[in-house]
Amino acid sequence: IRLHPNYHEYELSSPETKKLFAMAAERGLFIQIAMRMEDDRTQHKLMRIPDVNFEALPGLMKEQDGLQVTILNGMKSLRGANLIRLTENPNLTIEIAMLEGVGGIEKIMEQVPYEQILFGSYFPFFYLESSLNKLKESQLGMEIEKQITWENAQKRFAKT
Repeated sequence: IRLHPNYHEYELSSPETKKLFAMAAERGLFIQIAMRMEDDRTQHKLMRIPDVNFEALPGLMKEQDGLQVTILNGMKSLRGANLIRLTENPNLTIEIAMLEGVGGIEKIMEQVPYEQILFGSYFPFFYLESSLNKLKESQLGMEIEKQITWENAQKRFAKT
């Protein structure tokens, strides 16, 4: 189930979201939450859509033990203590489509175990080569690269 709370105008703290998480867990589904759909630098200043507020997510996930949740398009601004707090739950993953900067994957791995990082490209909105180049320029080693590109996803989604 892919959610866009900021575009559909609801909060993760709403009772409806809590019910949705419970129903997804009951059915063995996984949830993807898009933090944003586009880089805010491309939005007109009068029509900016704010990023999703993830404050309620750790509590929601704690109530639904085993529910797999992936945050999409969050790596441009989700960093530091906020990222660490979210990824304390091993059932939460992030993907790299909007990750910017040289050595970006290695920098994220200082805060998040590589087992919780997934390959993401946001294709066709972004060029696939952008995410492939993030892997090429990183010094991950074949084993970690393989985990990020497909094994982490396979392990998690085989459970659902």
